[in-house]
Amino acid sequence: TAPNGFFTNWMTDVIRVERFGADSSRIIDGLFEFEVYAPGAESLTFFAKLHDSETLVQITDAAVFGTAGSVTPKNGEPGWFVVSVYKTAADFVGAQDFAECSNSNGVGKDATVYCDPSTAKSMCTEQVGAAPVCRCRAENGFGDNDPANPGRDCRVVPYLYSREDKD
Repeated sequence: TAPNGFFTNWMTDVIRVERFGADSSRIIDGLFEFEVYAPGAESLTFFAKLHDSETLVQITDAAVFGTAGSVTPKNGEPGWFVVSVYKTAADFVGAQDFAECSNSNGVGKDATVYCDPSTAKSMCTEQVGAAPVCRCRAENGFGDNDPANPGRDCRVVPYLYSREDKD
């Protein structure tokens, strides 16, 4: 299964990459690209387990790979992606990030768990592999980043005014 609840289950096979030079020496560093087909996927996040590590990391982690890798849709071919990595000798696998901000995201998450877009009071901002960030649209609203009152329950702070304010 994927590393956390913000991704679908794996949508690709595990792909082992080992590459060698003309003299049969191992080549680990340097740009390497491969294509992958994931039927029904609109986007993919790729993870890698380097052969000398037990840790699963996203290929965009420049601290691990030296240069951040990427996954881009192949032009005009639904379900096809080009994966670019800068370190091989690894096993790669892809999952799709849940679109928590969309009620019709097609991957089984309900946005109202995080924000309530139907009230037009909250804004939902996606984050890859993490919970979305919810913010109140109303000025003087509250609910943002408050565990006791999550952003999905945005309310306007009551305003008290005196009789003099009513002209």
